Amino acid sequence: MIRLVTRHIVSETGERLKLLVDGPSGVPLFYPNLYNTSQIRGASKSVATIQSYITSMKVLYSWAAEYSVDIEKRWKRGEWLKTWEVDSLRDYCSLPLRSPSELQEKVVNIRQGRPVISASVNSPTKYVRMTFIADYLRWFADMLTKTSSKNLKIEIEAMYKSIKSHRPKMKGRSVISREDKGLDSDLLQEVMKVLKLGHDNNPYQGYSLQVRNAAIIALLHYLGIRRGELLNLRIDDINFVTNEVRIVRRADSSKDHRVYQPLVKTEERILPISSRLAEILSEYVIRYRSAFPFARKHPYLFVTHKKGPYQGDPLSNSGFGKVMYSRQIFTYSRARL
Repeated sequence: MIRLVTRHIVSETGERLKLLVDGPSGVPLFYPNLYNTSQIRGASKSVATIQSYITSMKVLYSWAAEYSVDIEKRWKRGEWLKTWEVDSLRDYCSLPLRSPSELQEKVVNIRQGRPVISASVNSPTKYVRMTFIADYLRWFADMLTKTSSKNLKIEIEAMYKSIKSHRPKMKGRSVISREDKGLDSDLLQEVMKVLKLGHDNNPYQGYSLQVRNAAIIALLHYLGIRRGELLNLRIDDINFVTNEVRIVRRADSSKDHRVYQPLVKTEERILPISSRLAEILSEYVIRYRSAFPFARKHPYLFVTHKKGPYQGDPLSNSGFGKVMYSRQIFTYSRARL
């Protein structure tokens, strides 16, 4: 079975590159990477868009290997996808890119406490996959044929439209307010109470970790900033005189060596913080962050506390996920529902 992997590269200038390679050999796939470089990166698309494209290519070439479809040879002969192949590709785009063992992992709904096992991706994901695949296959056909034949161009366009017509119907954006989707205010206040420094039920072990995580959750809660904006914060973004936080865009920063660089997607802005939150941030920087030697080599505010080779590194996306997912908080929240 074909095994494609994403190779992540961070250049000396801080630019992030993503390549689709053959897992066993490590050889990059020529045409998918050429399309990525010329059509997606060349159009200044975001890192998230590039990752969505690469995932779509993994789906396409896994499907092609499973159904013995040699796309390059077929395209050179002017043989396009048949109707049943488009149907098969549509169904394949519904499958998650995970092994059967990974499909047994259970995701628990915090409101209802019920385990849910997803056997297929959601409609927006399937829509994006098929859109990328249709665009790529049309480009690939034009690249290989290099013909001015009107009939061939019509056939290629017909295949392109056929694939896109098989995408799921997308409904408009939800009219439900965000407030209706979150935790109710009483439960949120209970959780915030538990996370106070020194609280008996605080799930984070160690006072320094409690200080860091209290600051993280307070910034998210009171400022409404995104994860990428939080992890992108530097010490010099905090004005401890005026009690303000700057949200700054820093795509492809040479000072950020994280492979998955947290990004600011919204406009740059300055946000006020309370004097108490400013005190917590100041305490964290002066007393705890400074205790990690490697933390002194970069400007990012929140760092990894866990002992090991990454201690003092800027907090990563996965590290942030571990902060937000605490079994103790989850158990406490369920008990209060």
